[in-house]
Amino acid sequence: IMAMELLADLSDLLAYSYETAKANFILSKMIRLTLKHGMSPHSPLAFVQYGNFNALMYQNYEVGYHYVKLGLALMKQSSSRVQDCQVIFFSAYTRLHVEPLQAAVELFLDGFKAAMRSGATRDAMKCAYFYDICSFWAGKRLNEVARSMEETIKQMRFHKHIVLISIMLPIVRTTLRMVGESAIPQQNNMTCVFGETHGEED
Repeated sequence: IMAMELLADLSDLLAYSYETAKANFILSKMIRLTLKHGMSPHSPLAFVQYGNFNALMYQNYEVGYHYVKLGLALMKQSSSRVQDCQVIFFSAYTRLHVEPLQAAVELFLDGFKAAMRSGATRDAMKCAYFYDICSFWAGKRLNEVARSMEETIKQMRFHKHIVLISIMLPIVRTTLRMVGESAIPQQNNMTCVFGETHGEED
């Protein structure tokens, strides 16, 4: 388990450094260790991320989707629920390219629920952000998307996720204009990123 944890951390570091070939090699090593020694809490995510590399970096969607499905199956068998949000979240990247878009978008909502159950509010807000953005582009009813975005902004304010709010506000404003709400009043809680002024009681 310790070796898998070290390899998982190294893979994340390499991925953030854009050393994708090395990260992919580390993930394949984690898969081989899983097959040799049995599953660890990091195994499902290794399968899913390895699938993403094959699908999104090398356009081998069939192989990538196969590994993603294996990772999701392992997640369901795992006794730990800590990694569920990450597994679901990363599986969505490949599944958005393979499965019907409107169905695949719901994966981010599943990830949000899993993160909230484990108390990982940062991951939950990340899932909520991608759920709303993808829902907008998937052609969902704009009124529903707008209300979902409003609720997401409220939760981001409550949990103090300022950066995500700043990134999300432009698409929120666009969505509201498209449903006939041409302006957002300054006192509206959606524009008060830091919460000093707002239109309702916290």
